[in-house]
This record gives sequence, structure tokens and C-alpha cells, in this order.
Amino acid sequence: MRNLAKMFAVAVLAVGCAAFAEEASITGHVSQHDIENGAWSFDQLREAGRRLFVARFTVDDGSGRPGSTGANNPTQRALDTGMSFLRTAGPDANSCVGCHFQPFVGGGAEFMANVFAGTTQREPAVLSIDPAIVSERGSTEMNGSGAIEMLAREMTMDLHGIRANVIAESKRARSSVRLPLLTKGVSFGFISASKIGQLDLKEVEGVDRDLVVRPWLQKGTVTSLRTFTVTALNHHHGIQAVERFGMDLTGTPDFDRDGKLDELTTGDVTALVLWQASLNIPGRRIPSDNTAKIAIEKGEEAFSRIGCSSCHIPSLTLNNPIFSEPGQYNLEGTLHRRQVSRQFTFDLTSEGPRPRLERRSDGTAIVRAFTDLKRHRICDREKPHFCNESLVQGFAPIDEFLTRRLWGVGNTDPYGHRADLTTIREAIENHGGEARLARLSFEGLTFADQETIIAFLKSMQILPDGSSLVMDEEPVVPLPYQELKEYLAETK
Repeated sequence: MRNLAKMFAVAVLAVGCAAFAEEASITGHVSQHDIENGAWSFDQLREAGRRLFVARFTVDDGSGRPGSTGANNPTQRALDTGMSFLRTAGPDANSCVGCHFQPFVGGGAEFMANVFAGTTQREPAVLSIDPAIVSERGSTEMNGSGAIEMLAREMTMDLHGIRANVIAESKRARSSVRLPLLTKGVSFGFISASKIGQLDLKEVEGVDRDLVVRPWLQKGTVTSLRTFTVTALNHHHGIQAVERFGMDLTGTPDFDRDGKLDELTTGDVTALVLWQASLNIPGRRIPSDNTAKIAIEKGEEAFSRIGCSSCHIPSLTLNNPIFSEPGQYNLEGTLHRRQVSRQFTFDLTSEGPRPRLERRSDGTAIVRAFTDLKRHRICDREKPHFCNESLVQGFAPIDEFLTRRLWGVGNTDPYGHRADLTTIREAIENHGGEARLARLSFEGLTFADQETIIAFLKSMQILPDGSSLVMDEEPVVPLPYQELKEYLAETK
């Protein structure tokens, strides 16, 4: 009996030590059922999402995917044919914040944190960064993403309404009908239907032919923050969400065969999405110097005058500034609105850290993101810099990219989809294709007028939490620097 008691005590101690010594970063999981039943407040859910975003995942959390690829769709590989970490095909990061930290948590990153697209599904894994076989991308900021997603949903709803109308009108008139695909002032071409309602989509432009506006990734190929999050967790960390990789869709709770079951719950993903969606929106930093203020005002006027604002539309109207999760356009493998009893919602104009969206008296909100959420061809033979990709991603042409959101351009350098342009001037000067005329107009300005446009763009920045939408520029501590000519003269 004494030996049995000793064995029992050792066993209990071993179990306790194992739990105490486990090196997991995920300390608890969020239940989607509890979210839908109101057990989680906005602030609590946002904090749970923040903890997951900054967590440095370990093998005790399920980091790594020895038996599966990083493909969007669950795809298994022969065990032990992949590496635990691999820059070209992933897993390539320990945490979300590892690639989204600049200028604050949730932002972007510089060139060293670039990711590689089009490689995750390959077997054996790709070991090259040759642009002929991989697409290299910079990590972009997530600030204001709740507003961007809701804009995309409203635009999609408008386009789907036009699609339904063209079918109905053609059948009613018993003749072909052609309608413009116009939403929030943005043209996505035209849609036609024959007298029997058969659609003709040849004139659709800047969006997939299903007319779903996809605001995520630089090619505009991902529908929602949720789809982006579930895909990125698997690709970059080997952390697999049950809504795509769990028992219901794959028949196993350990699809990547790393010994960790059900690595991230549906509620965990909801928390991550809510945290990203509630990040503050970018604002403006305005110098106290009056001359600099005047230059920024002139630059903003010149930006529109030379045609930049035809794609980088200064503001779009959000009809309903309530963010809701999950959305209605998610595909299989991502939680859909119809799969929940109640969406989690919050007001983009009154909840979350400041600065927030501006609410108008009619209940709508202004989104000053400087984008049209449309894909454009921005390279040509004269300016081939943005024509450096060979792989097709989604259904987007290789030379088309989503119009970059400029509302945080002032402190989200470097620029370009590969994060290989160090200045705003370089980015402007490499615009071709549909942006050729605007670039030529910029080049036709005096250097001083060009500088006012750059000063205006530099004023649009991601601000610290709690800031007002427009802030004075931080004072610069004067230092006794010398001009280079003076320094060289002294050293002769």
C-alpha cells in the first residue's frame, strides 16, 4: 500500500509539473457559443484577440504543420517532407505581430518581413525566391480594416443588386440589356444580359466575375478579414483553425498531424478578427509651421488636380458603420453569417480606440482611405517595376493590383507590393499602365509643386491610440548638425 501511494503521488506530481512546464502561449480558448450568447463583452473579446495577435506560438500551441501544406484548402503532405520553419513556403513567423508591428502593433513591416505567395501548396516545398516561381509581398498595415471590410460588403451588395436587375430587365423587355456596374462612385465596367437573362461578363473590370469586392491582400483576392486570418494562421504559423481544418471538414481534429488537436477555436478566430477590425483609423499629422501647412494644402489640391484621386478616391461613404462578424460572403472553410445564431457587432464610430470614423447626421460614416477597392494595371513597358510577378493569384491578372489605401502612407514605408521602394517619390515615379497619365502630370510639375504633394501624403499617418483625427506634428529636438559642405571645409 505504501508503494502504491508513493506511485500515485509521483503520478500526480508528474501531471502537475507537465501542466506547469508547458510552454504554450495560448492560455485559454474563446467559445463561439459563448460569444453568441452574450458572455463576452466587446472589450473582453478585443483583449482576447490582442493576446492572440501578439502571442509567440510554440509547438505546445500547435505551431508547425509537419503533415500538411500551407495551402488555402486543407492539403496533406507526406510526413516529415517539410521543414519546421521555411521563409519561402512557411511556417515563417512565430507571431502575427512579427510581421505587423510598424509603426504600432497591427501595422505593417519593412522589407525583411516580406512573405511569399504562391508557394504554400507546393510539394516538395519551394526553396527559391526566384520571381519566376514565387511572388514576394510586403506586409501591409491593418489599421482601419473594419471600415474597409464593411465598404467592400456594401459595394458587393450593390453590384449583386445590379446583376439581379439586369437579368430581370432583360427578361421583362425580352431583349438584351446593358447596365453600368457603379457603386459608391466607382465603376467596375458593365454587365449585360440576353433576352432570356443569360449574363455577359466580358466588360467586368477590376473585380472577379462573381462581383465580390475583395479588399484583402495586395491583389484583392481575399474576401474577408476572417478568411485572411484563418489562411495566414495556417500559412505563417502552422496554427490551424477548426472551422477549416477540424473534424467537420477534414474528418480529423489533427489535420497537420503534429499531435495537437483543435488548435484554434472558431471563437478564437472571431476574437482575432474583432481586434483587427477595431484598430484605429489613420489620421493626419500637421506641422505647426504655417508654411508647411500651406504646402500640405496645396499638395492635397494638386493631388486631385493631376488625376491621382481618380483611383485613390479621397473618401467613400459607409452607409452602415456597424461592423458585424462573421460576414455573408465567406466561402466554405470560413465561418459564414448563416452558421451563427447572432453576429457580433460594434459601432465603428463610437467603439474601439480613437481615432474612429466620423459619423454624419444621417447615420452614415466617412471613410477617408484614398482607395477605390478596385484592381488596376499599374505597370507597362516604360515603367515595368510593378510587372515583376509571373504567378496568377486567385483570378487576378498578374499585372493588376488593388488600389493601395493611402490614409496611412506617411509612416508605413517602404512602398510597393514588394516593399522595395524607400520613398513616396519612387512609388509615384514607378506608376505606369492606367496610372501613366497621372504620373506624367506629376513629372510635369515643378520640383517645388511635386514636394507639396509628397508633403500632403506624408501628413497621412497611423496615430497612437487615443489620438484626435488631426494632430500637430511632434516637436523635433534641435541638434547642432552641420551642413556637409561646412564639415568638409573644416576637415581639410
